[in-house]
Order: sequence, then structure tokens, then C-alpha cells
Amino acid sequence: MQAFACREIPPEGNSSGEPSNIWIDHSTLFASLSKCAGDASFDGGIDMKKDAHHVTVSYNDVHDHQKVALNGYSDTKNAAARTTYHHNRFESVESRLPPQRRGLSYIYNNDFNTVLTSGINVRMGAVVLIEANDFENAKNPVIARDSSEIGYWDLINNYIRSGIA
Repeated sequence: MQAFACREIPPEGNSSGEPSNIWIDHSTLFASLSKCAGDASFDGGIDMKKDAHHVTVSYNDVHDHQKVALNGYSDTKNAAARTTYHHNRFESVESRLPPQRRGLSYIYNNDFNTVLTSGINVRMGAVVLIEANDFENAKNPVIARDSSEIGYWDLINNYIRSGIA
């Protein structure tokens, strides 16, 4: 999927169930953060579920959204393996940038600005390389929570600027 805009994304809007070799590129995804606060219908901006693998999310502009992305839909199932997020801008978002359950991810050269709850949530044995990202006004930029098992990450040359970290 390339060069599309999606406003007020419907439930599970851009959800990849079990496909492989997906590329989401140069697109704009947004809602109204005040409108979607606490509303499950604004869940799932970019979700990789079940056995989705080899997914790249690049050069996108995502803003004013509650739960941005998801890699792996439960702690008991296999998760999105081998996902890459690069050169995206996430601004005025609540959380899930992404949560990574199991699998491998490379998250590099992204701009995270005004993240209200949590950023990259690595858990259930996931392994993530987080490199050269810019976090500004981001609460919990990188964490491991909400699951019984933590994940593992390597932070390389990330920049955390002022704000709610």
C-alpha cells in the first residue's frame, strides 16, 4: 500500500492477519485524538496479527491516533515476525508504537513526538533493534510491560529530548 491517506481509521483499519511481504509506504493515517480517547473503535491503525511476517512500514505520517500499531495480537499466539519501521513520523499519539510480541523488529530513523502513554513496548521474548530514532515529549519511549514475559532490545544512537519521558 503506497501513498494513501486514511482519516478516522475504522476498527482494525489496516490490519494484516496472516499475509507476508507487506509494504506500507508514504501514507498518512490520522484520527482525532480527543474523539478516540478510550474508544475501542479507534484501535488498530496498523496491526500485524497472527502469522503476518516480513512487513515494512516506511515514510508514513501518523498523528492524532490512540493505538497506532500492533505486532502480534496475543501473548499466547505467534507474533508478527521480521517487521521494520523506518523514517515514519508519529505525532500526538497515545501508545503502541508498536508493542512487539515475539518476533524480530528493526525500528530506525523514526520521529516520535508527543507520545502520551507509551512508545515501543517489547515483550514476550521479542527482539528489537531500536536505532537512530528521535523521541520528543515521549512518555515511556521504550518499555517492557503488559505481559508476563519481557522482551529484549538494543538501543543505538537514539535521541531523547525534553518532555514527558
